[in-house]
Amino acid sequence: MMVTAIEHAQWYEGLRQDGHFPDAERLYFGHETCEHLLPSPAVALSFLDRLGQGSGTKVSLVTPFLSPQGLKKTLALVELMRERLGELEVICSDWGLVHHLARHRLAEPVVGRLLVAQITDPCIGRFVDQHPSSQAARQVRHLDGTDCRLQAKLASDPLRSHYRSCWTDKPEALALLSHCGVRRCEISNVLQGIELTSQSGLRYSLHLPEVLVTLMRRCPGHGEDFARRAPCPCEGGDAGSTVRWLHAALPVELYRRDNALYYHWPTCPANLCDLPVDRIVGKYSTDS
Repeated sequence: MMVTAIEHAQWYEGLRQDGHFPDAERLYFGHETCEHLLPSPAVALSFLDRLGQGSGTKVSLVTPFLSPQGLKKTLALVELMRERLGELEVICSDWGLVHHLARHRLAEPVVGRLLVAQITDPCIGRFVDQHPSSQAARQVRHLDGTDCRLQAKLASDPLRSHYRSCWTDKPEALALLSHCGVRRCEISNVLQGIELTSQSGLRYSLHLPEVLVTLMRRCPGHGEDFARRAPCPCEGGDAGSTVRWLHAALPVELYRRDNALYYHWPTCPANLCDLPVDRIVGKYSTDS
């Protein structure tokens, strides 16, 4: 599939200080990782009222993984926004939502970053991009006390491709996605690079520069307390602050926002022109 034009999208996370929306062809509205932080119907209507009819800006509702209660809330939000807009793209992080939208044709389902099974561990980049000079042998001591010579082995080409690919690019996945009417998937700009099959017919949205690494079951709250029990501290609907995570073994700095870990990788893939990517999704925040 030849990509002839790139659509530019921005996350909407509150108005700019001058009162204007981010300048983009499409706005991403919602929350990707926590159902308690999804916008209420009142907030969604306020957003659409501010956007205004005839603005020409398209809207994608972003949703997280969902509990049964969260699914009910999300479907009500989808119907409200679709009725106002006439059409709606929904970024899904929950297979139940994908199947429901496909079955009832409520909106255009898109497979989100949490469902594409992309390998986002930043340490993988060092393994994939190993240089032959890193194969230098070193002496180590075995647990039984024996001195051993440890020789590093470079990753094979098939293994490198595996680490750069996504589950959605496999034949079995393509069959399922076609059955559900899915024509688009979301991916991150991972450090190790990206390989996708252009002939699959799927289109991809590439998120720059924020890479979603992993999720916690709930937000840890103050003090990074991961032993915290329910309820989630954000159940009141208030997003938490950004917390930096540093470790000498990591090639990049991680940061936590709400119940998710991220890193920044702003360098575009060298093979971007060869990928079936026709949308770039940027991140704008009023507190950035």
